[in-house]
Amino acid sequence: MTPHDPKKKESYFDGIKQAARFMAFANRNGQALKARGLVETARTTLALANMELAKMDCRHHLQTRRIWEFDQVMVSLTQGKWFAARAMQSGDKADWSDALVQLRQTNAEAKSLHHALLSGSEEPLPISERPLAQRNSEILFAGDVPIVPPVNPIILLQGSDFEMGRQYARQVVEIFGKWVFARQAGRPFSEAEKLELSRWEAQMQQHAPEMIGFCQGWAAGAVEAGVPMSYEDVLNIWTGCRPPARDYFGLDGGLPDDLYPPACSGHAAWGRATRDGRLVCGSSGDHDCGYMATLVIYPESGYPFIYTPFSVTGDLPKIGPVYMMGHPGMNNQGLAYVHHGGAPKMIEAPQSWGYGIRLGTAVFHILRFARSAEEARQMEASFPIGDVGDFSGVGYPGGFWADEQGGFVTESRQEPEIIRTAGQMGETDFLLANNSALSRAAEAAAWLKAQRHNWDWDEHAGWYPKTLSFGTGLSAVGQEAQTQSLFAYIYLNSFGRNRYAFEQLNAGLGQIDADFMRRLYRTAGSLPEGDWKHVTQQWRKTGAWGEYASGHASNALVAVMQPERGEGGRYALCVGTAKRGLPPHSPTGATPIYGETNAFWEVRLASSPSALTAAARQTAEQDAAAARARLEKLNPQDAAGARLQALLDAAEADLARPMPVDGEAADYARAVRAYTRAQVRARQIVDALE
Repeated sequence: MTPHDPKKKESYFDGIKQAARFMAFANRNGQALKARGLVETARTTLALANMELAKMDCRHHLQTRRIWEFDQVMVSLTQGKWFAARAMQSGDKADWSDALVQLRQTNAEAKSLHHALLSGSEEPLPISERPLAQRNSEILFAGDVPIVPPVNPIILLQGSDFEMGRQYARQVVEIFGKWVFARQAGRPFSEAEKLELSRWEAQMQQHAPEMIGFCQGWAAGAVEAGVPMSYEDVLNIWTGCRPPARDYFGLDGGLPDDLYPPACSGHAAWGRATRDGRLVCGSSGDHDCGYMATLVIYPESGYPFIYTPFSVTGDLPKIGPVYMMGHPGMNNQGLAYVHHGGAPKMIEAPQSWGYGIRLGTAVFHILRFARSAEEARQMEASFPIGDVGDFSGVGYPGGFWADEQGGFVTESRQEPEIIRTAGQMGETDFLLANNSALSRAAEAAAWLKAQRHNWDWDEHAGWYPKTLSFGTGLSAVGQEAQTQSLFAYIYLNSFGRNRYAFEQLNAGLGQIDADFMRRLYRTAGSLPEGDWKHVTQQWRKTGAWGEYASGHASNALVAVMQPERGEGGRYALCVGTAKRGLPPHSPTGATPIYGETNAFWEVRLASSPSALTAAARQTAEQDAAAARARLEKLNPQDAAGARLQALLDAAEADLARPMPVDGEAADYARAVRAYTRAQVRARQIVDALE
């Protein structure tokens, strides 16, 4: 029977339509859903195994073997994901068979490793080696599958907009290989897509015109490197070729293809909160770790700056296009871009949404031309509201900025304007952000108003849902149900991390420094009590979890910045977690990586590429000396000796690269990458033996 109430009747039929859409989606994408389930299970099992690995002393004779086994399974998982992505593009049954066979093998090996660690077995596992090799690139490949480099590569750019774009393309291909751009080169754009590109291009031309020349240079550099990439191909990476979203998450009455990951965190402290009164920041990007690089840019006009986009091609697994967004970044005026400031917020009224510039473009522009957090705020305010409903939550300007005088987080730029500053939620010269809006004024958001009875607010940690069920996402019935389930999923997790960050920063007042920020990300949360099946069931019913922390098993990168006006600014970055074995923040919140180092490299934003390179080398030499001194004290019979000596040999091999003399930006970039690898390998030794 159907309801008699007209509104209930409309909702009833809407639910029937949505259920039909879901069934059709499942039928069309059965293999993809199967592969996704295998990937998630493997990730979780490896994260749990990694927690057990972290409990082993580095001197235990079996740890080296178990880490090697873990990395072989990670290579297998990377291959399985790659094969699945290929099968999704081709639709070929043989490709799907390859992907599913690989992922099933990965799960079997991950389960065996986890069991061996839990049982205390000392028997080697029958896991075969996956040979790795370079293929006309700096990174490693397993067959034809590229492996994410465990030390984040640095790209140095200098000169005109066009020349810097050209340098960028050539250096990316040198590091990763031609495949990285070939995936997005030569796309046939429809007339409608070309029209949309021109509309987005007009906004870029008006609000960040320097990026036009950069995109043109990128296309030219790619062609020179052997990849036939057009200007339109590059522009699409920065803008996309779809019109702005009309409703929340860009669903337009359709279905999301996954639950949005409740990811990323940022912290900034200054003045009374820090040990020396200066600004210090800590950030993490929390997602499936992609092929990324850190950019150090010396433009002809504007200020030198450092920035880490989450991907060299502006997209991420599961999330899709992020338009060269990332974090953190800083310039030589002491300005820091800490974090995206809580996306998705979606507080501005939908009638104000539309064309504008993407967050990645806005960050590039502001870091290059702003001298302070106040100037950054004014620049953000001058941009159009933009594509607020973009599913990734990063399609429009509005972020977390700071300098030595203070900071702000933009939560809404219009109807109402919400600029969160220190003190509004009990902070003393510090700010924090995760993936939610914290300000009380955010209750003006239409999505929050629609279910206000189910939402509450905490004076230090912001908004959270009172109750929720995780029978949501693809299976949510109705547009409103989908929207609410996605926001609830994101906000509940972010609320826990907001509260953790506030408590840590507030307790550390007057003592916060770079080491404090590193410890913030090396401090583990906890898993709920019970076996994993029960934990997952309870989470899906209520969202219940253990203790949250900023450091967790889906940290794709962790960075610590100490911006300064002049040449003293420091930028440090670690790929993956800052400590091995951190627990996940949800049953699906684990993104392990191959060859994790848990160690940071550090560079200074010096006056020129040559000065930055010299400073990186000096730091590497100091780190290598410290590692050498500790290894000399190690008993030659110690089980850890061979593995740690191999790390020192790798560091010294990279240190053997001579400093360029009067070189081009690419020459210094190669040297910096060698010296930062040396830093990381040496610091792995020091961390292991401390």
